[in-house]
Amino acid sequence: SPSTDDSPSAKILKGFHRPSIEHKAANKLNYDTLFDMYFMLSFIWSVGGNLNDDSRAKFSTYIKPVFKEMFPAHFPENCNSVYDLVVHRPSMKFITWSHIVPNFSYNRNASYFEMFVPTAETTTLKSLMGVLSSVNRNILVNGVTGVGKSVVVADFLSTTLDGDNPSSKWDYFATAFSAQTNASDIEDRLESKLYKVKATQLGPAPGKRAVFFVDDLNMPTLEKYGASPPIELLRQIITHGGFFDKRKSPATFKEIIGVSFIAACGVPGGGRNEVTSRLTSRFHMLCQPTVTGESTHRIFTSILAGFVGIWPAEVQSLSSHLVQATKDCYDRIAAEKRPTPEKSHYTFNLRDFGKVIQGLLQAQPDSVPDRDSFIRLFTHELSRVFYDRLADDADRTWWWGALSKVLEERFDDFTWLPSYESLIFGSYMQQGSGHYREVGEVALLQDKLMEYQGAYNVDFNKEAELVFFADAAHHVSRICRICRQPRGHALLVGVGGSGRQSLTRLAAYMCDMPLYQIAVTRSYSVNDFRENVKEVLLTAGCNNKPVVFLLSDTQIVKEQMLEDINNILNTGEIPNLMQQEDIDRILDSIRPFVKAAGKQETRNVMLAHFTQLCRDNVHIVLTMSPIGDSFRRRLRMFPSLVNCCTIDWFTKWPEDALTGVARKMFRQMDMDEQVKESLCHLCVSIHQDVTNLSTEFFDELRRHNYTTPTSYLELLNSYSSMLEEQNNSVNSQIKRFRAGLDKLQSTQIMVDEMKLSLVKMQPVLEEAAKKTADIVVKVNTEKKEAVVLEEQCAVEEEAANAIKKTADAARSECQVELDKALPILKKAEEALDNLQDSSIREMKSFTCLLYTSDAADEEDSVDLGGRRIIKKKKKKK
Repeated sequence: SPSTDDSPSAKILKGFHRPSIEHKAANKLNYDTLFDMYFMLSFIWSVGGNLNDDSRAKFSTYIKPVFKEMFPAHFPENCNSVYDLVVHRPSMKFITWSHIVPNFSYNRNASYFEMFVPTAETTTLKSLMGVLSSVNRNILVNGVTGVGKSVVVADFLSTTLDGDNPSSKWDYFATAFSAQTNASDIEDRLESKLYKVKATQLGPAPGKRAVFFVDDLNMPTLEKYGASPPIELLRQIITHGGFFDKRKSPATFKEIIGVSFIAACGVPGGGRNEVTSRLTSRFHMLCQPTVTGESTHRIFTSILAGFVGIWPAEVQSLSSHLVQATKDCYDRIAAEKRPTPEKSHYTFNLRDFGKVIQGLLQAQPDSVPDRDSFIRLFTHELSRVFYDRLADDADRTWWWGALSKVLEERFDDFTWLPSYESLIFGSYMQQGSGHYREVGEVALLQDKLMEYQGAYNVDFNKEAELVFFADAAHHVSRICRICRQPRGHALLVGVGGSGRQSLTRLAAYMCDMPLYQIAVTRSYSVNDFRENVKEVLLTAGCNNKPVVFLLSDTQIVKEQMLEDINNILNTGEIPNLMQQEDIDRILDSIRPFVKAAGKQETRNVMLAHFTQLCRDNVHIVLTMSPIGDSFRRRLRMFPSLVNCCTIDWFTKWPEDALTGVARKMFRQMDMDEQVKESLCHLCVSIHQDVTNLSTEFFDELRRHNYTTPTSYLELLNSYSSMLEEQNNSVNSQIKRFRAGLDKLQSTQIMVDEMKLSLVKMQPVLEEAAKKTADIVVKVNTEKKEAVVLEEQCAVEEEAANAIKKTADAARSECQVELDKALPILKKAEEALDNLQDSSIREMKSFTCLLYTSDAADEEDSVDLGGRRIIKKKKKKK
């Protein structure tokens, strides 16, 4: 039931109310007196406003007697510090700032980040900034990390200046510097937030004045000549009223009008540089002192007491003790665990204090009902913030000793139990319930994780088989806790193969959040990365749904990518990321959410609401390896990686984890279970021995040899592949031998069958042998007869050959004669063809023809066919 005025929570909140002012109002204001009093106040905050805590005490001690001598009638007698004084105008008396601190009222429906508990220090700073802003002075707030500079300035802009109200005369926008910030980022920010009054003039909306808040002013890296381009550009804008637009040729000067600057910076060191006097001369410097123990107690007790007002009285009475126990743990770990080169993330500030209280605000009375369960929840949240970032076993052992001592001192009848070291709280055991409750035994969580993994494999059609040993189960629970909180971001630190990405994917699935991850290619650039980030921001902001963005250090191809991540962590946006069509889409999608929030539907308000939704819904999970210098350098260059993220350090796998992974890997092997178990222990022993020897190797030679879970998995995979290869080889040989044996056996069977057949066929073979012998005798007889015939044929053949030879000779002779006669015949035929009647008559006149070979001289001769024919004449009677 809600707390009453007599409840412990109400009494605690009532105790923080501001004291009443006892001075009575004066009948008439004396302006001379007020002038003297305001002069003292102005002197304190102009000359001494930039002093740190130690110097303030010295300054107060020095100036008090001076003021008493100069203004004896006005300076109060009982004054602890001049910094506590403020003028009460109606009575013309000095009062303390605590008299005007607004009372805090807890709003259960408000987000944790919307709660602002005013203190004397914050009221002082906001009042001074209000005075300075009214006369358009630039303000630089400095101080150590974690004192609340950014929170106070943000609250001043949204409440004191009423910058979120469209009808206010003030408007504001912010940015955060990092080591990679360059001058063009400032130009982009100004051009994206200011209106174009003229072609070469930028300014706020008509009738308004804008405040540009620059956080982490001294973070940008110095160039080779010692200057910082972003800071020099900022100085130029303040001094000369604008900057040169280098995008145009020739460069034109753009004038900035109606803009004041408020900046915040930390103490130089740890990546932060000295701010040049040329820039600080343009600012009114104010130092935000370290938050006192009283203020810290007031801030967090007010929030926690208001939250537990619906719990029973025994829980309500715990709020003050819980805050004091948190402060004790915070003071001890901040003092004793200082950052070193190997532990550069050991930077603790009040943000970590706030994360503990934020974790407690997840509880519900039905899931954490009584005092003991609330103390257990408190122990869990303390450990998640401080213990999870510790890097070695010695520091972890120290933490449990320190925590147990603090709890036993702060809570009566409390006894530390070893089970407190493994407490687990989460909202994932019952889907849809959303109640943050204690899980109980780790075995229950492991069974639930196996169930989630099975559903994950079905939904995404994957075959992921994770080994949920105790540490892995704890890591999944921690990631789920971070993603469940608004603006919850995680920095998972561990060596390769420790399961950071796989567990994050499962945790996002358990929280019912879509997970986005970039795919780096050879041509992947910063523009591609910004397009991917734009998709994430539009999904989270336009739909008002939480998403997880997973980024590994191996995917960071350009450090500019971390600059964009740094901007999202700080402000929820990246300058000049959205184009006009994206802005139109945002305005259309965000309008219902703006209306539901009761805000005015103006362009600036809707864009600011979109940015707020992006900050609340985008959960960035960064996975980084502590090996090498990159991790330390990035933490130094981008402090938001520590300040805005919850760190979870993945330690080396314990023995039960190594054994469990080996059993999982060897589960499918076909071997005796006892041999398999011995093999698992052997692999664990090999890995641990190499790890121990690597430590000795470094101690002796100062050279690192890293043994990571990846190397252990490679050992298991190598053995599995080699064993499979050998098994395949042996099985192949066995198969060959079996095939040979099968062949021999089949051959033996065939031989035996042939023997049986041979026995059965023996009589037939004998009969056939006899017939064969008779045939052989007959053949031999016929062979002899054939030989005789062959001899006779040979004789006859020889005679025939002789006759043939004679006939051939005669034929040759005839052919010769024939060859001679054929020409003669041809000539005779030709002569016959030429024969005439006169020749026949002449022939008839011949009484005798004589042939002579030489009758050329014969008078009476005739040439017939080449022969001379002599006519023999008749004798005359």
